[in-house]
Amino acid sequence: MRRFLVDRSLLSEPQGQGAAQPNPPQAQSRGGSEINLDEIVSDPALRKPIHEYAPEIRDQIKRAYILKGPTQPIVNFPKKKFGDSSRAFQQAWYKKFDWLEYSVSKDAAFCFYCFLFKEPGRAEFHGFDVFNKLGFNNWKMAYKSLPEHVGGINSGHNKCVEQCDDFKNQRQSISSKLSSATREAEELYQTRLTSSLECLMFLIGQGMAFRGHDESSSSLNKGNFLEMIDWYKEHNESVRHAFNRGGLNCQMISPKIQKDLARCCAEEVTDVIMGELGDRHFSILIDESRDISVKEQMAVMLRYVNNQGKVVERFLALQHVIDTTSESLKVSLLALLDKYNLSISKIRGQGYDGASNMRGEFNVLQRKILEENPYATYVHCFAHQLQLVVVSVASCCSSIRDFFDYVSLIVTTASTSCKRREALVEHHHERLLLLLDSGEVSTGRGQLQETNLTRPGDTRWGSHQKTLLRIELMWDSVIEVLGIVERDGRISSAAGGLIEKMENFKFVFILKLMGNLFSITNDLSQVLQRKDINIIHAIDLVDDVKYQLIALRDHGWEDFLDEVKKFCEAKCVPVPNMDDEIPCRSRSRRERIMITNLHHYRVELFYVTIDQIIVDMNHRFNEATTEILTCFSCLDPKNNFPKFDTNKLFRLAEIYDADFSNSDRALIRGQLETYILQVRRHAAFASCKDVASLAMKMVETGKHLVFPLVYKLIELVLILPVSTASVERSFSAMKIIKSKLRNKIGDEWFNHLMVCYTEREIFKGLNDDTIMRRFQNIKTRKMNLPRHRNYCPKKGKSESGPRNHHSSRCKGKYSSGKYKSKGGFNKEALKKKYLQKAKIKERVFLASLSDLDHDSDDIVSSSSDEETERRVEDKLNRLCFITDTAGGFCTMALGEDVVDTNDNKDIGDDTTFEVLPAADDLAVEIEELNAALASQDKLPRQASRERREFRSKYESMLRELESARASVEVSDETECDECALHMSNINTLQTNLS
Repeated sequence: MRRFLVDRSLLSEPQGQGAAQPNPPQAQSRGGSEINLDEIVSDPALRKPIHEYAPEIRDQIKRAYILKGPTQPIVNFPKKKFGDSSRAFQQAWYKKFDWLEYSVSKDAAFCFYCFLFKEPGRAEFHGFDVFNKLGFNNWKMAYKSLPEHVGGINSGHNKCVEQCDDFKNQRQSISSKLSSATREAEELYQTRLTSSLECLMFLIGQGMAFRGHDESSSSLNKGNFLEMIDWYKEHNESVRHAFNRGGLNCQMISPKIQKDLARCCAEEVTDVIMGELGDRHFSILIDESRDISVKEQMAVMLRYVNNQGKVVERFLALQHVIDTTSESLKVSLLALLDKYNLSISKIRGQGYDGASNMRGEFNVLQRKILEENPYATYVHCFAHQLQLVVVSVASCCSSIRDFFDYVSLIVTTASTSCKRREALVEHHHERLLLLLDSGEVSTGRGQLQETNLTRPGDTRWGSHQKTLLRIELMWDSVIEVLGIVERDGRISSAAGGLIEKMENFKFVFILKLMGNLFSITNDLSQVLQRKDINIIHAIDLVDDVKYQLIALRDHGWEDFLDEVKKFCEAKCVPVPNMDDEIPCRSRSRRERIMITNLHHYRVELFYVTIDQIIVDMNHRFNEATTEILTCFSCLDPKNNFPKFDTNKLFRLAEIYDADFSNSDRALIRGQLETYILQVRRHAAFASCKDVASLAMKMVETGKHLVFPLVYKLIELVLILPVSTASVERSFSAMKIIKSKLRNKIGDEWFNHLMVCYTEREIFKGLNDDTIMRRFQNIKTRKMNLPRHRNYCPKKGKSESGPRNHHSSRCKGKYSSGKYKSKGGFNKEALKKKYLQKAKIKERVFLASLSDLDHDSDDIVSSSSDEETERRVEDKLNRLCFITDTAGGFCTMALGEDVVDTNDNKDIGDDTTFEVLPAADDLAVEIEELNAALASQDKLPRQASRERREFRSKYESMLRELESARASVEVSDETECDECALHMSNINTLQTNLS
């Protein structure tokens, strides 16, 4: 045991990181001796046999498959001809045979345990090769072949099951027996592992780096992880003791341990997501981006409706792709879905950002997926479409295009150097102080922050509006800085010409016009980036923006012109006379084509710009014209379901015929009619403003169970994607995790960190014990976690176990220390425990009364009344629930004589209340007799005899209860709710017997 329990202070060798760290991960070129998680294939027909792996990694492969579990997809199983009938695989077989797996590619069944533990070359048993290599697909004989494959106790299948159970029990392995450690060593191992896990979870949650450049013991900065471990040891005596007493080869701080723990965290997060998803339909959101190491990364997210009726978008994985062609993306996507046991047939929507390699008509990803699943409706990202509208409007005419060229020059000239940027910020700060003194502006949270000019970008949402707002806000400061640059003659610039352009009415006119238009579209862009938005609500918002733009075009000219004039007067910009004539733009003066200023600004700028943005929005947001979305809009609850149409919703059931069977389509019309009548009259649904709130309200009121077909339609509309903003946010996280200093991070390690960091809400709610158990199961470890043992009365002490581990206690035994507080007993905890045991005590009481009845029958002829009374009194005394009367607890007394409390026992000690089986047996017998009485019509003589016996037992039971009630009463001084509950239970039992 000394290699597990050794005093580190006695070691002459200084603690070095080199001794604690294993060798770095070796390349996979060592003859396949390194495990590759990509080889863990879900489809059993495509798996590589276990014996083909290198011997040193076979156990890891087996553990990976065991953690993954059998592949049991829920799909539309194809039918196969057997003579005149057609048969298919049945989903119900999964529950009957837990070992059963189904291969979608081969349409065949396999055995999970035989795949893992069948030894090649052994004698074949029934179905051994069929269920292991070839695959079983004779569905007509499945009722016979599946049980025959299981066979008897010594069958090949059951031997594989037994080997699997033994394999999962690491404590029974040979290596564990050879390196068996004491419980103290296991507890120290658990402390080290817990400390490493807590430090690792903190670093992952903050997106921080783990490793350091120099991790030796003499380094001043060994990296965040090791520095946190050292800090933890300095501030926690038990942690320091655990690390000092642990062997150098079991410190649990090596880079390999860090990666294994991160993998376990990511897998636990994914398991939570998969459990939340269940067997529901979902949509996929995909986008690709290049990381800091110039690798193309494909991010995949799932969109589905959870148990509360709320639509959620969860990060699934980050996949490195060699190229971004449609075929390559499809292969990567299908491999990713197969890895997480997700079927492509469950996809009901797909959303991309609109890149040329993802959106098209024929040879692109969305079309390839539609070829395999015609129900995977494609929706182009609404947020990207809106940004394309903004970019298009920014170059709709020559005047607007020239304006943004000048804006870029202004931003570059005024803030291109540190000196100019500082001058711009300083001048704006001084101006704000003057405005504060004059009372023109007020302070507040988030207001008057230090700001600067930003350059507009075609790929950055909202950047055009932000640039125009900054120029308008810092107008005076920008003019001042441009003047400083112009007066500095050392560098030639166009600052003077830019000042002239800015102090021009046309520049101000376009600045205010584009600012107003972009403020309308930016509000829409912000809403479209929300995770919970649904497509019906998004289409309504797009329509609202269109109406707002039309209203501005038809009725907003006068107000807008007054706004421009006020700004020009405040900034000393000359305002031209609108009736003056000017040469037509883009025409020579010699042609003498003249127009008025009013025509130029109102028609050529104001009308043309607004018309262009309306036309682009109608062109790009054309989803509202599709049949599916037209039908889905009938579910909109706003204003009491005005668009509800039973025929259109029935048409949806016909479109999604894979989700609605023939019987469902026969019932859905009646269900829709009943549904609309109820929800229109139900006051709770009057507050629903969109389909998302409608779904949550249906779950809240239980209507999703009453109208399951209608709720399925609502789920289908909610899971349709609206935008890929969530995927874009994951790329922001990617830049945080994989930075310039961490540009060599591996793909698998990178994916695990991304899953945990992106889904921090789930990650921070994980249980440490669950993660550590998975950590122990993925590989064979040098040590095991200690078994959790609680209080045992025979040993008289409490043994602590892992944190948050809820294992069962010794049956019927409780530690009295649990109920003690600083002032004595904890009464509330004591009462709560007693309520749980009230029924058990009642059965004990009745059972003892039954014994009294038998005893009285034996002595009634030979004993006196005094002896009988004494024996009854002794029996009842053993039933008394004795506690400390000084503590204010109840005492069950016999008449006025309170039971002596000198020999009091703890209320949690069940030795006084040994449960006798007589009461339970009698209750079972009564139930059997009741059932027999109802079914004995054909046997009147036997029924009459059993009735007499039952009546005799029934009357005897009533007499015992009456005797107990007459003999037992509760003292007034010590009466409590528990005693009243106890007596109430006796009354209830008597009533039930009656």
